Amino acid sequence: MSMRTMVATVLAATLAVAAVIGGAGLDARVGRAAAASPRFVGLAPARLLDTRSGAPTVDGAGSGAGPVGPAATIEVSVLGRGGVPRTGVAAVVLNVTATEATAVSYVTAFPGGEQQPGTSNVNLVPGATVANSVIVGVGDGTVQLFQHAGSAHLLVDVLGWFPVGSEFSAVAPQRLLDTRLGTATTDGLARAGAGVRGPATVDVAVLGNGGVPAAHVAAVAVNITAVDPTAESYVSVYPSGGPRPLASTLNVHPGTTTANMTIVPVGADGSISLYLAGGAGDFVVDVLGWFAASPWHTVLLPARLVDTRAASSTTDGRFESSGAMRGGSELHVMVAGRGGVPSTGAGTVVLNVTVVDPTEALYVTVYPSGAPRPLASNLNAGAGRNTANLVIVPVGPDGRVSIFLSGGGRAHLVVDVLGWFADDGAAPPITTTSTTTTPTTTTPSSTTVTSTSSSAPTSTSASTSTSTTSSSTTSTTAPSTTTTPSTTTTPSTTSTSSSTTSMPTSTSTSSTTSTTSTTSPTTSTSTTSTTSTTSTTTTTLPTDTMPPIASAHPRIYLPRNATRLTALIASNHPSATRYLEQAAALRSRSYSSLYNSAYTMQHFALVAQLTGDTSYCTFAVTGIEQFVTAEEGRIAAGTAPEVAGDSYLEVGPIVGDLSIVIDWCFEQTTATQRARWLAYGDQAVWNVWHPDDAQWGGRARPWTGWSIDNPSNNYYYSFLRATMLLGIAGRGELASADQWLDFFRNTKIAQQLVPTFERDLVGGGSREGTGYGTAMMRLWEIYDLWYGTTGEDISSWTGHTRASLLHFMHYTLPTLDGVSLNGDHSRDSTGAFFDYHRHYAQQLATLLPGDPLAPRARWLVGHSSVPSMTSGFMVINDFLYADPTVTPTPLAGLNTAYYARGIGQVYARSSWATDAAWMNFTAGPYTESHAHRDQGSFLLYRQEWMAYDPNYHSHSGIEQGEELHNLVRLSDATGTLRQWEGASSTMQALQQGDGWVHMAADSTAVYTLRNNPPVSRVQREIVWLDPGVAVVFDRVNTGAGTQQTWQLNSPVQPVVRGATATFAGTDETMTLQRVIPAAATTSVFDWSTDSEYSGGFRLDEAVAGGSNTFLHVLSFGAAAGATVSSAVRSDAAGRQGVQITFADGRVALLRFSTTGVDGALELRSATGTVTQSVALNVGV
Repeated sequence: MSMRTMVATVLAATLAVAAVIGGAGLDARVGRAAAASPRFVGLAPARLLDTRSGAPTVDGAGSGAGPVGPAATIEVSVLGRGGVPRTGVAAVVLNVTATEATAVSYVTAFPGGEQQPGTSNVNLVPGATVANSVIVGVGDGTVQLFQHAGSAHLLVDVLGWFPVGSEFSAVAPQRLLDTRLGTATTDGLARAGAGVRGPATVDVAVLGNGGVPAAHVAAVAVNITAVDPTAESYVSVYPSGGPRPLASTLNVHPGTTTANMTIVPVGADGSISLYLAGGAGDFVVDVLGWFAASPWHTVLLPARLVDTRAASSTTDGRFESSGAMRGGSELHVMVAGRGGVPSTGAGTVVLNVTVVDPTEALYVTVYPSGAPRPLASNLNAGAGRNTANLVIVPVGPDGRVSIFLSGGGRAHLVVDVLGWFADDGAAPPITTTSTTTTPTTTTPSSTTVTSTSSSAPTSTSASTSTSTTSSSTTSTTAPSTTTTPSTTTTPSTTSTSSSTTSMPTSTSTSSTTSTTSTTSPTTSTSTTSTTSTTSTTTTTLPTDTMPPIASAHPRIYLPRNATRLTALIASNHPSATRYLEQAAALRSRSYSSLYNSAYTMQHFALVAQLTGDTSYCTFAVTGIEQFVTAEEGRIAAGTAPEVAGDSYLEVGPIVGDLSIVIDWCFEQTTATQRARWLAYGDQAVWNVWHPDDAQWGGRARPWTGWSIDNPSNNYYYSFLRATMLLGIAGRGELASADQWLDFFRNTKIAQQLVPTFERDLVGGGSREGTGYGTAMMRLWEIYDLWYGTTGEDISSWTGHTRASLLHFMHYTLPTLDGVSLNGDHSRDSTGAFFDYHRHYAQQLATLLPGDPLAPRARWLVGHSSVPSMTSGFMVINDFLYADPTVTPTPLAGLNTAYYARGIGQVYARSSWATDAAWMNFTAGPYTESHAHRDQGSFLLYRQEWMAYDPNYHSHSGIEQGEELHNLVRLSDATGTLRQWEGASSTMQALQQGDGWVHMAADSTAVYTLRNNPPVSRVQREIVWLDPGVAVVFDRVNTGAGTQQTWQLNSPVQPVVRGATATFAGTDETMTLQRVIPAAATTSVFDWSTDSEYSGGFRLDEAVAGGSNTFLHVLSFGAAAGATVSSAVRSDAAGRQGVQITFADGRVALLRFSTTGVDGALELRSATGTVTQSVALNVGV
């Protein structure tokens, strides 16, 4: 159930049991129990979880469970514990601490029963204890903590709770801003990859985004992360349009990623502002919930109440410059009547507490003055490590809060007040709990950590972060950690031990029950590679039981779609009219003709369901009966049935079709007939998952088992479809049906597909490329069929779903008539936009209702070269996925660059106009057979292909060799030195600024995986300059007797004059200028001389092997506004470069290090004014 649904349900229950909750009668003004206070209830900290051995908690529960992780989730019960009541609770305020971490990692807190969001709350560094406050809904009465990599002990203290009906509404955490390149936000609109260079302010729209309403919002709770800053600085967060406060929210330190939660008022324009005082870096903003305007809660501009540092100041001169606190001492801070907090009536205050310059490891506990000091802590700091945390604490009877500093050393203390909650006497009294818990402490540490986790993209890959930081003179927060996660969603996990999941094990053509179980271990995330490892921690599901499936027919898809589809028919929607007219005409064709044209019998069964004309079911049933009878004949004759062909590739369409016809035409089938069909389908599905023991008619028919455990492969989706639909249709008649459903949902989706996608496919898309990768439309169909049947949205279990739509938008060419040429394209070698692409996008738009990307997807397909399906068998899909309620939205406003990290693809374009210049760069995992040997290659397009893959002109579309791609081809006496499947390129750098994108990759590993070739370095950097210039720099080291050939493939024959080649196409002209080396052997190869190709050319520039660099400038013609007047070599110490002068007088100066990624870019106006000067550094 969603958070909103849960809150509404609990509210109803609260009203029903008002006497139980408060016992004081109803408040006639608002219709709820007077004692069920609508305002926040603060508590003295009480420990609910401590996984360390022998570490007690408030009630003994949640103690000593042991380290958590990797990729594991632990459940924390919150209701009825530590002062939190058992009912009437909407959200809790927790302090989450991680200690003894073994790897750079992150922790995500989310409500029990909800999907894991693509956000984080605490960032972990080995050797440091880190804490952050969290406001989180209670979900099913629990809070889930997901720990990403390595292992760590987790501690949870409860600080207070929000009642149902209070002014605060928790939301499933959503990402509102991520300025890093290629990372998604909740609306896809935030400009990613731009970074921030201080002093600068970034405004973040919050109203109407991420579950926050468009109106009646006073403040939001957000988690702010500063990523990979370049200098000592600080960040202030405040309402947009208002004055910037003197207090800050974050301290930032070079190379250290820092996060903190804050509560901030919303500005008049619906935004909040983030101010970076200096240096540069990226911002990540996640929203956790929102506050309605309420007399019970007041959000303040941050005001400083305490600053013990010399020459400091506070809001009223009190508690300033008092000197460092001694360990073991307490400071009793007056909060009432200060910084906007009233003198009376404030029950709880919201503080930002910072420890500065601690001389040893220590912890801090904040609690109401006059109450016993609890043995839980609010923040932990290592020696020399500035640390901050948000604290929500009740105010003591004397208007003060007490702050205890542990240990025997010294530290400065900074306290800012951010807001207060009213105490009208209706809230329960402050609860203090007695516990023997010992707060966590940290061992002094100055550990240097290299963050390389591929699935935690707020870190900088290959960048160095240190957990030891110096003090800042202007901040209230201090660095905490180094990474936060990508936009991901996975089923919540609670188990920390391995489990066994059963699946059917029948071995005959008749259906039987399961007799053997098989274990599908969960794969865990590696922080250093994309290789999966077996973990003993399994992924459990968002609910304990299978979602409900109707017992009556129809039960597949139509329970949640029949009304909508019938309405389309009644309104004569063009897609409905076209579909019905086509179905009527098709019945005159033979079944063999229909099957050969890819039509299925469900095409006709659907008409019967929606119109009541059962003759269509008669037609469909006859078709399935003829097919199954023919298959039975083949089995009886001792030959393999058609369903087993091509490694069971068609099992999904075949078994899925008979299953749907059984369900939609149940009354037109007989029990005997259904038993035969189901037995045939059951054997087919059993054979898929048991390849070594597969058999037909009692005869062994083993097969390879190709991709039965590879969720990234297109075959897998066919296997899933057959398993799912057979299970749904067969319930009540097929003994193995429920086991197949459990196997589908739990073993294959939750425990295999989701972890794989979250590990390997961050950023969306497929490693099979843009040809075979389009087969993921079959996965979208599975998601939609399951939702239509059960109401459960399994597409939301992984962030891959939404990211794939963003990826699709970027890999579609600006002219909207083709796609990027990555990997095999066997159906159509040209990569032309086709029905499959239309279907892919429309399905994702349907799976993401209400998402801002959905209307953009509708606009894209509506303005593409395929505004409606062109193939007869695809016509039904325009009907199924039509949505006249959505108003299409143009693509303008999306970022112009995107990085699909998991598949190693970068895209950049000059704009979202159809005449935009566009490029693609490949650098990542090479792990699928349909991928090409194109690591380090690029593609260029404007109006037509200029730098392409000659497969476009091939007969097969599946030629994979290095010579077909735009890279430096390496060779020796034996021929081309090849790239090897199973290795990965490393993306070394990815930066985006105003009008430029910098990317760098090292592809050495894909050459050296096997056979020990004479290759020691293959690196490429590209700087893309709007509106259409690519500067390409290569560093290549090969042994004696080798040759290096810089090559570019194009459909246009180049005209070569010295170091310049001109490609004059029909609609565009591209110029290639070689800057380095000064001399090379240049030739042009005509691909049409090879019988496999009908056209295309390759420009080769060859030099002898050794240690070489190459520098080229590629620019589009005058129509793109990117005409280059000159490109002149311009070197500096240790760097090689080029000065580019544009026809309009602008100048770009680029320099690249000869030894690694360490360059510079300077842009000047036509008058010579430097408009940008940036370092081209390592970092992704």
